[in-house]
Order: sequence, then C-alpha cells, then structure tokens
Amino acid sequence: MKNLRNSAITAAALAVCALGIASPSWAGQRETEQFDRKVPFHSGGRLKLNNFSGRVTITGGDSNEVVIHAVRHATRERLDRIKIDVEADADEVSIEANRKESGWHERNDNVVETDFEIQVPRQTDLDVNVFSSRVDIAGVSGRQKLHAFSGDFRVTEATGPMDVETFSGDIDVAFSGSPNGQLDFDSFSGRINSSRPITMHSSSRRRRMQGELGTGGDTQFRFKTFSGDVTLR
Repeated sequence: MKNLRNSAITAAALAVCALGIASPSWAGQRETEQFDRKVPFHSGGRLKLNNFSGRVTITGGDSNEVVIHAVRHATRERLDRIKIDVEADADEVSIEANRKESGWHERNDNVVETDFEIQVPRQTDLDVNVFSSRVDIAGVSGRQKLHAFSGDFRVTEATGPMDVETFSGDIDVAFSGSPNGQLDFDSFSGRINSSRPITMHSSSRRRRMQGELGTGGDTQFRFKTFSGDVTLR
C-alpha cells in the first residue's frame, strides 16, 4: 500500500509539473493579424524594406502607388508592442517590419514574423534587407540592392543593375530580354550558372570572378554568397 501511495503522489506531482510547464506555452500562444496600407508614389522612386523573417513578395506594375499587405505572426504582447512602421516622402517609401515600442525590450524572440506582399510602380529602385526571409521579386525594372543572411532570392523579369548578397541562401535571376553588363561574382563555396555567355577577365581560388555578361556594357551585376549558388537565366 505504501508503494502504491508513493506512486500516486509521484504521478500527481508530475501532473502538476506538466500543467505548470504547459501554462506559459498556452499563455504565449501565437496570434495572427493583418496590416494594409496604400501610399501614393511615382515611378523612379525607391522602396526600402527591413524584415527579419517571413516571406516577401514584391511585384512591379503600372499603378502610381505602393500597396502593402502584410500578415504578422507572434504572441499578442509582441504584436501590440512591435509594429510595422511606414514612412514616405516624395522619393522613398521605407518599411520597417519590427519597430519596437519605446522603452520595451524582450530578451528572446524580440521580432514579429511578417509575410509581405508589396506592389510598386514598375520603375522602382529596391533596397531590401532581410535575415531569413525568402524574397520573390517580379516585374521590377529599377536598380535592385538585396541583402539576406539565410534567405533565398528569386527575381524574374529583371533588367536594371543588381547588387545581391546572401550568406547561405541561393540567388536565382531570370532576366527580361538578353542582359548585358559587367559581372562580379564572389563566393566561398557557391557556384554560378548562366544561360548567357560570360567572359571572365579575372578569377581567384576563393571563387571571385569578374567579367562581362553577354556582350558587356555599363550595367553592373554583383552577386555575393558564402555557400549559396547563383543562377542567371
């Protein structure tokens, strides 16, 4: 009987501990909210985006505005205290996905995962900085400056100059027409594949290659990775 009683006490204690462990998880359950904004804008301006995680899709079109649709995922406290901040002037729309409330700091998980769908005028320059987001861009013909740590970049209908850098992600670019320009590829262990002819002028053991894409020209195409591959189509 004593052994049975001890077993019952032990089981009850474990159950209480389990409830105690589960409660904070339940209290910190993630929620979802949406964010929508339209900003009048002109062709030839610049869109600047800073995001940590979550998928990003940017599409170029014929409208004279920037249309922002975002879906945010986090605990209620973080959703309330970390906001999307949009600033705009005549030449630039700037989007910060994680603008923290003044004086508030959480030690862990201090960001909100945010999925963006953004429409811009076709002739817009892009300055995109993300940590682990996958970024898809289509139909944007302006200059593109793209930076990520572990995110992949997939760009279609590209025409303008490009400066793309990612640590462990891959870069896939499909050009509109036949791209020509100066190519600079720098990687530790990644590879470059191109369906357009590349004429290399210099290279090194750490896979730094410089040369001409197609027939050459003034347009600059720079791609840098640590272990990711670059594909040009």
